Amino acid sequence: MIEIIRQRLSDYEPRPAGGAFRAKAAILVPLYVLDEALHVVLTKRTDKVHSHKGEISFPGGAWDETDTDLQFTALRESHEEIGLQPRDVRVIGRIDDIITISSYYVSAYVGEIDPARSPYAWMPQELEVAEVIEVPLVHLLAPESLVEVPRNRNGELMLQPAFQYGEHEVWGATYRMLRNFLDVAVSPHGPASPRADGQTGRRAELDHTPTANSGV
Repeated sequence: MIEIIRQRLSDYEPRPAGGAFRAKAAILVPLYVLDEALHVVLTKRTDKVHSHKGEISFPGGAWDETDTDLQFTALRESHEEIGLQPRDVRVIGRIDDIITISSYYVSAYVGEIDPARSPYAWMPQELEVAEVIEVPLVHLLAPESLVEVPRNRNGELMLQPAFQYGEHEVWGATYRMLRNFLDVAVSPHGPASPRADGQTGRRAELDHTPTANSGV
């Protein structure tokens, strides 16, 4: 599978996001071989962070003026948040940019972790990261992994599309980026649509506005 992902990413031209934003940020989509199966690495945020407490995100964060570029930002933040050494990561491509609800312009880089480093000795930053989550890609391609979760937006309860992995729900901006990665690099036809039931379900399926983000 990793060979197909490398090829599809090398052939893909990431699409820029349109709209106003207040700052730039970058995240890493880390790919990781564990027990001979390809996984994607996510994090669960602690309840000590300023925003998006307890939510699922990719490692990443805001661009710093000392960063050479946004790829550097993604790798630096991944090292700071989960102890992933930049020397252990080979960046193999990008997916589409997005603008989050908090007005960050986020660029997403896909990185292949050196398989010789598996299992990786994660070192989560205790104030920011409650858990490092290793999700098998085959799980995300299964239709039953797609669900809808109720979320409050501007006082209105709406259903949002999400990936379910055990007790974890991946929604908002992280869902959008993860789904984009699957569409671009993994699934021949893109992942299945979230289960919908009636008008509310259809509305949620079409609503991809981020209501969570990856640490930004």
